[in-house]
Amino acid sequence: MLEKLQGSWKSDAERTLASMRSVTGVSARARKMFENDFFGHLIVDYRGETRRMVLDDEDYDTGFTPFEIVDERDESVVLRAWDPMWEDFMLQEIFFEGDAYYVLTGKPLFREYFCRVDQEI
Repeated sequence: MLEKLQGSWKSDAERTLASMRSVTGVSARARKMFENDFFGHLIVDYRGETRRMVLDDEDYDTGFTPFEIVDERDESVVLRAWDPMWEDFMLQEIFFEGDAYYVLTGKPLFREYFCRVDQEI
């Protein structure tokens, strides 16, 4: 699964918003925020056992931080990765779907999709 994850992936706003709209319980305030150019800017670059996250519309760059795969399933992988917001290692499950992957986000949970991009960050 590590090989499948390698490279750069960018948040897919259209697919993510479709997922958000398909669940009930997202507050009007959250929906408005998410629909106002929130998604589609995060790029995640996986190289070896490190990853880097940048926002293409802000001055945000985590630099390369370590991760490890702690579990592999048929269509998903669980990472133990450094989370700069919490300044700690966190578990994150990544689900592969066709040519994309998604992570569960929000409250209630919906899918944030990422599509492979050719650019390196």
